[in-house]
Amino acid sequence: MIKAVIFDFDYTLENFGRAERFGEKELARLVEKKFNIDKALFLREFYSNKKKFLKKRRKPIYYSRGLWTERSLKTLHVKFKKSEVKKLENIFWLKVSSKVSLYKHTKKVLSKLKRKFKLALLTDSDGKRKFKIMRIKKLGIEKYFDVIITTDQVKFNKPDKRCFLAVAKKLRVNPQECIMVGDHPETDLLGAKGVGMKTLWLVKGPYAKRKKDYLYVDCRAENILEVYKKIKNCSENN
Repeated sequence: MIKAVIFDFDYTLENFGRAERFGEKELARLVEKKFNIDKALFLREFYSNKKKFLKKRRKPIYYSRGLWTERSLKTLHVKFKKSEVKKLENIFWLKVSSKVSLYKHTKKVLSKLKRKFKLALLTDSDGKRKFKIMRIKKLGIEKYFDVIITTDQVKFNKPDKRCFLAVAKKLRVNPQECIMVGDHPETDLLGAKGVGMKTLWLVKGPYAKRKKDYLYVDCRAENILEVYKKIKNCSENN
């Protein structure tokens, strides 16, 4: 019996891509102004480091925009202070937060689910918990969740099984009583299935075009409105 629903955050509940691109452009503009480095040149290095660190993925620090910025500036032989990078990182997340938006009907669905299930948010850290919490609060959805875990609290990113076990423990339920909802099958659902959770792939964001069948995906939903119905069917049929 399903007692708890666990959600991923980025691309599952909110449109992160648009906000992230805006933040990156603003970051490049600030770097150009402060260090006299061409915006396009900086972004090329920034995206190169982004790709490299996202492949590692295992530790929350690898998602740090401060780390990506620092490595990019070093490659471009720019002299800088740690405090300057920290300030740039803070501004980047403020800019992202100013553009972040929920997918339509998200609050309606969360409100409906909260009447029947415990709800949790399990989201990979951007290096520091405060940056993710900033966006969650900006969207006004923290009130729907009994538990919010950012992976810097666990010290490992998804799909590490410890993330999913930690959220089940906080919810005071068995993993088998949970269903994990996410947009990225390999990141959000593989580890969840590995600890015995049900899994629901919300087909949104960068991975929506995939046609692959995943053995660890129990159900799919094409949009947030389908989630409640799919959770009911998934819990009855598995």
